[in-house]
Amino acid sequence: MKILHAVLTQGFYGSERYCAELAAAQARGGHDVEILIESDGSDCAREMRKAVADGNPIGAGTLRLSSFPSWAPAMLHRMCAQRVIKRFAPDVVHTHLNPAARRVGREAGKLGVPQIGRAHV
Repeated sequence: MKILHAVLTQGFYGSERYCAELAAAQARGGHDVEILIESDGSDCAREMRKAVADGNPIGAGTLRLSSFPSWAPAMLHRMCAQRVIKRFAPDVVHTHLNPAARRVGREAGKLGVPQIGRAHV
């Protein structure tokens, strides 16, 4: 199964850790997984890169990290999300926290891709 996770935050706390651990476990289970983050230069990006490096065992699925272009303001994130969804062609999109649900989850719905939203309250 192809699974796209999206978490659009700068920090790395419980919700982001949950996303990273879940994505790594899914990749170890044989799924092709991609995590979409907001920017390459954040604490979230640094920790997600570590999770991707640790979560790519040989002979299992794949785990990749992608981000919105650093020059793209938030108002362009929906357009960028559509491009990521079309390129990766996931079977399901799992958003973490409200910004990802609004910017990525909505676009998945418009493209007919099932979505799961997690608020992490």
